[in-house]
Amino acid sequence: MSGRGGLLLAAAAAAALLAPAAQAQDWQPLDVAPGISAVAVQWDSGAAITILCRREGLIATFQLAQPLSGTTGGGDPGVTVAYDRPGPVRRETWRVLPSGTMLESPAPERFARRLLAGGTIEVTVSSPEGPRQRYPLDLPMESAALGALLDGCDVPQHDPRDNPPPSEQTGETDRPGTEWIRRATPQLLAATYPRRALERGLGGRATVQCTVLSSGRLGDCDVISEYPRGAGFGRATVEIAERGMQLGGVDGAPLPEAVIGDRLEFPLTWYAPR
Repeated sequence: MSGRGGLLLAAAAAAALLAPAAQAQDWQPLDVAPGISAVAVQWDSGAAITILCRREGLIATFQLAQPLSGTTGGGDPGVTVAYDRPGPVRRETWRVLPSGTMLESPAPERFARRLLAGGTIEVTVSSPEGPRQRYPLDLPMESAALGALLDGCDVPQHDPRDNPPPSEQTGETDRPGTEWIRRATPQLLAATYPRRALERGLGGRATVQCTVLSSGRLGDCDVISEYPRGAGFGRATVEIAERGMQLGGVDGAPLPEAVIGDRLEFPLTWYAPR
């Protein structure tokens, strides 16, 4: 990145950190420089995300609450971004900027598109030396300012390449000695997608709690959380759990008896088909 680009990022970060605390959970447009548009959001922890559009393309940065240790001798930090468990977890190498407190995403368009969906993310930063930094963050529910920035930068708000395959979308079981021997198919996920949410291009997430039957199938499921509320993702997740999922023992072994009758939480992140 050019020196001017680094100065623009520094200016954007400074503007984000000066935003009023009452507006911390909304995307705020920033006045950075002529011909440059940017939005940012900041959390009480001091973490902040800035998305900046310039002629050369999109830039996405993450402002750390604490400076990184051990980066002066070279080696950028590894960054893991987990989206709404059990969504896709990506480990990427983000570039640390000279301040030592700001990281630049290697895939800014994909990162920005995921932020549009709202929900929660967990950012974990591992530097070559020093302690790991972990940031569980609730994203703003209102993302119109971010969407307008992407439109103005000619960045599509949806790209099917961003979506994980069903094997990642339905996650892994947390019961020792078990694995999913049957998962929801792409056809079942598509057929079960809530109609109104699909028409609006809306993604979401839900967690249901189900009883593990002797066959390994899930039954008697109850919705325990849903986002956005009332969008139908809770009911759809119940259907996926009861019709599409089945537990078995690891490597073909029988299902452990201790698991039968257990109440298992099944979270599912929904990505609008494109």
